[in-house]
Amino acid sequence: MLKELKRLQAEKMELERQFNDLAMLRDQVRKLKEELSTASRLDWLRRGLYGSTPKAAEKLKQPLTSTNKDFNLNVELRQDGSVKVNPGATNAPPPPK
Repeated sequence: MLKELKRLQAEKMELERQFNDLAMLRDQVRKLKEELSTASRLDWLRRGLYGSTPKAAEKLKQPLTSTNKDFNLNVELRQDGSVKVNPGATNAPPPPK
């Protein structure tokens, strides 16, 4: 029993010395932050939230597809720089059924 007590007291003193060392604590905090950010990224990848949306330049490189809305505007551009929006068929009410 006394051997076990002395061993546990020695371990306790060693742990207290280590936790009193600020540099070691800073390293532990840094490692824990890295582990947390890695775990977050892995979780985002698993859920499909990380890296799935294209960035602005990638969007510009993509050709226009059917997912892009096709806006048919009927406008008149005048030489003086003014603009006149002409009502077109897009604003007409739907035909009666």
